[in-house]
Amino acid sequence: MPTIEPGAIVAIDSVAATHLSFPPPTTELIVSVEDAALKSPSNGLTTVVSGASEAGITWVGSVDEVMLATTGKAVSGAGARAALSGRMLVGSRLYEVVRPGTLRSARDTTRDTVYQGDRPWVVIGELESGDIVAVPLNDLGSGVKGHYQCEILRGDLSFGGAKDSKAELNHVWSFPAGTPKVGVVETAAHAPLRAAVQDYFPGRTR
Repeated sequence: MPTIEPGAIVAIDSVAATHLSFPPPTTELIVSVEDAALKSPSNGLTTVVSGASEAGITWVGSVDEVMLATTGKAVSGAGARAALSGRMLVGSRLYEVVRPGTLRSARDTTRDTVYQGDRPWVVIGELESGDIVAVPLNDLGSGVKGHYQCEILRGDLSFGGAKDSKAELNHVWSFPAGTPKVGVVETAAHAPLRAAVQDYFPGRTR
């Protein structure tokens, strides 16, 4: 399970960063994962952001903790989390579906908790730069297993190949503002998805 406390300033491994399709703009990042993630018994996934100051967050990604090294420095864990929460449910592209491609280059065969595969993602926020913040849609399978997932049925998804799905809120990533839309989450599913985002990213009241 992840062991680095929220608020810790960490350095992402430079080699690992070269394999990311959407790498952070700096090697120094702030852990902004929710406290409950530290209780997960078999998951090294953590969420980190680049910047959480007055200038705002410039990048967010959910990576495996093995990609990170602690620096011995820290900021407020609650403050880092609040900064990320503040970028949820804002922006002009909420509930759009995008298909940014895989998070890793084809030459990287590492298997860890970085989200694998090419999936549709649903936009749940926007950074100050205009980059979108999104979470992947996974097959619903046996259903929703925790507060970090939100069910969205096929009838509420308008894009080619849509299936009964669950939004994986713990795999949040930012993508370039120019990432094209491939579909939308229909209005009927907005309220439950909004409620799930508000629950997972507390402090977001819009």
